[in-house]
Amino acid sequence: SGDRHNEAFRESVAGEPGESGDRLARGLGVVAESAEDADEAATTAAIAAAPPGDSGRAAPTPRVRSDFQSTALWIGQLTTGEDGTAGFELHLPDNTTTWRASAQAVTADARAGSGSSELLVTQPLLVRPALPRFLRVGDEAMLRALVTNRTDGALSVTVDIEADGVTLGDDAARSLTVEPNESAIFEWPARAVAEGAATVRFTATTTGGYADAVELSVPVHLDVTPETTATGGVVEDTPAVEAVYLPDYVITGQGSLELSLHGSLVGALDEELAHFKPYPYESTVRIASRVVAAVAVQRATVGGLDAQSAEQLRADVLELIGRQAYVSGWSWGRGWGWCGSCTPDPIVTGWVLLALGEARDAGHGVPDHVIEGATSTIVGYS
Repeated sequence: SGDRHNEAFRESVAGEPGESGDRLARGLGVVAESAEDADEAATTAAIAAAPPGDSGRAAPTPRVRSDFQSTALWIGQLTTGEDGTAGFELHLPDNTTTWRASAQAVTADARAGSGSSELLVTQPLLVRPALPRFLRVGDEAMLRALVTNRTDGALSVTVDIEADGVTLGDDAARSLTVEPNESAIFEWPARAVAEGAATVRFTATTTGGYADAVELSVPVHLDVTPETTATGGVVEDTPAVEAVYLPDYVITGQGSLELSLHGSLVGALDEELAHFKPYPYESTVRIASRVVAAVAVQRATVGGLDAQSAEQLRADVLELIGRQAYVSGWSWGRGWGWCGSCTPDPIVTGWVLLALGEARDAGHGVPDHVIEGATSTIVGYS
């Protein structure tokens, strides 16, 4: 009940043992106190346990709850008066929950203390929406609301729905009998048809005079994926025209079209070298792969590699040469393992041999004994 949830708060106000009631045993304590606290706590408890009321009374128009926050208030600093108290005004959000207030205090002579209390916010009839966190255009979903009866008698509850940004399959009101201290689910089918936001409002009323209304919004995203297409051609003495056709299913109202032009089909290879950037403790396979990619760019690009990439290629070739080790067991000769200190492996040896062969053909210095030692290893592997 509301009374139980506020026990710690009232005990601290009265100076009896509570969450903040140990202040007498400490140098400094913090106690939450207000002239209206006792009346508010009693009112909260009375509302939660209220009888169903006159069944003939018309349901009031409820205030729509839409401001929901995880933190109701944050005050970085307050200065107490000479009596040791400080006050502030608080306007609670629309959450129905148990708020926990915490405070810490310190004096000029470094004495410190802290305290906390709880405040229950509830009402006899509660609407709690159960909506998806987001929707995509084309999604079909059930918009649900959980209605809780916190009174001591059964209530005949009618829930209406208003939705903007989605299309309801059926917008008729739903009516159910909700037993005391029980909950019931009300639901409506809906479909997201446009990008933006879907705003949904649930309004619950009873013949006993209780009512509640909640409004929430969820984002609606487009269900799209990017598509990439490449083409090529030859340009000689006359200009060439390349047409771009948009498929019928393209959403022309959103998205973008990006065009890039290169002097050859391999003109963008140098941009892809960034995917092979070095990092600590690299495997032999990664280094060999970077050598193969760098040699391909060197051959395909008119100006060759830039200074930084050329220096990296030379360093990688030297690193692979230095990692070659003697093979034992599965063949003879020299080869490479997955790391600098790993036992040579036939698959890794073959890949590094290919990489160093490409580097030597491109003009980089690779000693003959390195190639010959690895070649005899591969030839002898069975």
